[in-house]
Amino acid sequence: MRIDEAETSLRDHLASVGLRADDHDVAAVIKAMMDWYAAERAVDAAPLDEDGDMLLFQWGAHDWGAGPAFEYDLTRQLVRADLPEDEGIIQLSLTYRYSMTDETADLGSGHQWCGSPDDLDGFRRQIEAHPASGAIRSGTPREVSMTCEVAG
Repeated sequence: MRIDEAETSLRDHLASVGLRADDHDVAAVIKAMMDWYAAERAVDAAPLDEDGDMLLFQWGAHDWGAGPAFEYDLTRQLVRADLPEDEGIIQLSLTYRYSMTDETADLGSGHQWCGSPDDLDGFRRQIEAHPASGAIRSGTPREVSMTCEVAG
């Protein structure tokens, strides 16, 4: 795939395993996104050893104007090889927003990176064992979004 096809490629991959981006089975969608990362490289991305294609797991409480929410997010960050890094970073994100609870409020916020498919097994285990993953397992997201944006 090419970077500008990443969103369509992810949607096609999700459909191939019977899921949609807005599916509320968060664990299944996150697993499918990681499987897609393992299987699909962007031909126009910078090399892996130059951080051209990475996964970013993020969690935390935010208020973007609609009241506080706990966000649980997996982002694929792709860096175009033909542009300077500060102009060519694309982030394709699946973000799940939950109502705040005492448990999610206590989690704080943070992030973890996966630098290459070779690191994916350990990254999967970290996400599965993370307290944020436990906190959202029994909840239903109040909003699910897929965005593809130029970072910067």
